[in-house]
This record gives sequence, C-alpha cells and structure tokens, in this order.
Amino acid sequence: MQKIFIGRKQEVDLLKKAFKPVNIPTRSLLFIVGPSGIGKTALSKKVLEELRKESNIITIYIDFGRTYSNLQEALQDLVRGFEKHVLDYKSAFEKFMEKLRSMKNKISEISTPIVSLRPFEEQPPPLQFFQDLIDSFVNELSECGYLATIVIDELQNFLRFTNWSAWGLVKFFMSQQEKQGNVQFVFTTSDYIFRKRILSDRIPVEYIDTFYLGEMTKEDSIELLEEIMKRASINKNIEHKMIENIVDQIGGVPALLYNLINYSVKYEMSINDVLRYFEKRVYEDLVEKLKAIRKSTIIDHGTYYEDAGWSKVKNYLVKLADSPISISEINMDIFSEIDKLVDSNILQYACKEYLGIYKWNKEKSGGMCYLDVIAPSNRLYYRALKDYVSKNFGA
Repeated sequence: MQKIFIGRKQEVDLLKKAFKPVNIPTRSLLFIVGPSGIGKTALSKKVLEELRKESNIITIYIDFGRTYSNLQEALQDLVRGFEKHVLDYKSAFEKFMEKLRSMKNKISEISTPIVSLRPFEEQPPPLQFFQDLIDSFVNELSECGYLATIVIDELQNFLRFTNWSAWGLVKFFMSQQEKQGNVQFVFTTSDYIFRKRILSDRIPVEYIDTFYLGEMTKEDSIELLEEIMKRASINKNIEHKMIENIVDQIGGVPALLYNLINYSVKYEMSINDVLRYFEKRVYEDLVEKLKAIRKSTIIDHGTYYEDAGWSKVKNYLVKLADSPISISEINMDIFSEIDKLVDSNILQYACKEYLGIYKWNKEKSGGMCYLDVIAPSNRLYYRALKDYVSKNFGA
C-alpha cells in the first residue's frame, strides 16, 4: 500500500524554512529525531517535495535506512541517491555525473568486507568515497548557481563501516555548508545513541539543531487510519467511535497504524483482535528485554548492583508509568542502563512539548527543541509498562 501523508502542516512549514539554504555560510547541522515509525522520513520527503517547486533548489534524499550486510550495498545506496535526484540536471553537472559513473564501476569491483578492503591502496576506504562524492557535488553546485538540500536518512548505518569520529563527521559537513552557503544538510535518525554520541564528543551545542517529531494529533491520526482502511476496503460498517477508540489505544504513530491494517488484511483478523495481539507481543517483548538488560547490568557491575543500581531503574520505570521524567532528574550512575532501555526501543529521549503518548498533541506534533525527558517509545510500550509495573511492583 502506498504511504499517505496527512497533517503535520505546521511541521512542514517550519522545516521548509530550516531545510532551505540561505546563501550564507552556516555551521549548524539539522537533526530530525524521533522514535522508529513516527514519520520522520515521510515528513522529510514531504518537505523536499515542497522545496522542489522552487526552480533553483536541487533536493537529494539519501536512504541508509536499512541494515547492510556489506560495504558495497551501502555505497550503492549512496550513489543511487545522488544519481536519482541529479539526473534531471545532468547538463549542469557533467563532471559530477562522470564521477558518479566512475564510482559505480569502482564499487562494483568491491566484493570483500571492510576488514580486507581497507589495506588495498587502489580501493579507497568508504569514508573517502563518501567525502569525494559530497565534495565534488558541492563544488560543482557553486559553479552552476544552484542551491541544494541533502537529507541523509539513518547515516549511522553507513558509518559503521568507517572509523569516523563524531567530531570529524560534524566538521566535514560544516565545512561543506560554509563554502558558499548554497547547501543545507539534514539528518534523520531514530538512533538516539548515535545523536548522543555526537553531542558527547565535545561539540558545541550551537553546531547541532534538533527537531523532535512526536505523535500525530488525534484528529490527524483518525483521518490517517480512516484513509488506510478505505484503501484496504475494510472500513465498511465501522463506527467513527470505534476508530477513535483504536487510535486512543495505539497512538499517533503512522507505522503502527499501517501495521494494524496490514495484519488485519493479511491474516483476516478483526482490527480489535490485531490490536490485542500487538499488545500481547509488546508486553512479552518488554518483559524479555528488561530481563536481558538486568542480567547484562549485573554482569557489568556485579551482584551488588541488583539491590543498589537496579532498584533505581525500577523506581524510574514506576514513575514512567505515570508521566515522562526530566533528564535532569536521572542519576548519572544509571545512564548506561537508560541508554540500554532506549537502544532496546522500550524508552526514548524526547521533547515533552511534542511527545504525545501520555496525552494527545493538540496543534503541533514536532518542533525545534532540546530533548528534555525520557518516555516510553510509543503508546503500546507505555501501556505495557503500566501493566508490568502493576503486576511486578504493586503500583
């Protein structure tokens, strides 16, 4: 089913301004963050679509949003992203298109993993491929008088093949933006630990702009679910009140709404039965992940930690069953456990103003902000956490 974009008008308008190069050298890089499935990619593509209407702006979307088994796959997606979007301007980018063709040939020759690739001088390491391609494009951009917005989705999936430091990453992209001010880089990621690593590498905060995307508004979520059901031909005789109740339970996460209907169609189940199945799966997943994290932390810190450190984690879980927790309230000595909970998709670092989950967002569902709270990753995990706390901690 083709994805539908509904709502997020204020977010589109805000990001359209943030995405647009201003012809003035700038250092700040824009990161769009939010839990998996919240709609970061769809929103970014919508903004690029709007910018594409302006004749002097080239928009490029590079998709690293999958797990790569080898370096070759990642480099192919890099080249594919540029080739797809620059092709319409090939007469203005002759030298760059030639470089793309040359790189495609080199990439096709790579058949060995990164560990055996790096020692060969005739085959450049992945970072050099990446830098050469970006650098060549930005230089030619200056010559032909265009502006460009480049969105790189889930860059961390490519970076695992490199030894690029967080500071090196930021410095490289800043240097490209500072050349002429004719390019703006935007990064989307659901990997909070990746973003945290960047910020923890002594990078001045003014170099990183963060846009957090939370749950859709209730009205937009209902409209999206109704449209998905309509396209799947399963909305006959279903009352609006029932749709509203389903949305209240699953929340304003587009990917979950799609999954709900896809399961219903594929396995010929009622929507309510699918929802109960999702709830059961998420609860079991939560229990297993908490056991694994608890076990790993005891191995890391010793058995004494079960009484001291893990009891603090339990206290936070109890609090999270009622409301998000300010990051400033978290004890420094258990941040590694919080990171594990985030990395396991149980929790997320979030912006309280646009979170949703505990109560519906009213008008805005995203904006520029510091990530100031921890919270469950979505409404299903929130309800599973309430259940878990009630059963295990007597709350």
